[in-house]
Amino acid sequence: MTQKQFDCELIYEITMLLFGSLLDKNIISDEEYGIIDTNMREKYKPLLGMLYAQNHLIIKESDGNM
Repeated sequence: MTQKQFDCELIYEITMLLFGSLLDKNIISDEEYGIIDTNMREKYKPLLGMLYAQNHLIIKESDGNM
């Protein structure tokens, strides 16, 4: 992985963590989060981030039986 690709991965992950926090607080909707995620993936083209891109909408603190 080049330094440029690493930087893109980092920016994507941090950006999506921030927007994930807004989603968890119901400040943005699932649809808005999806649009942001799509735009960020197109802009930064993360390799590792693609593995995690869909997990935020599947796994939330409120999901499950605990």
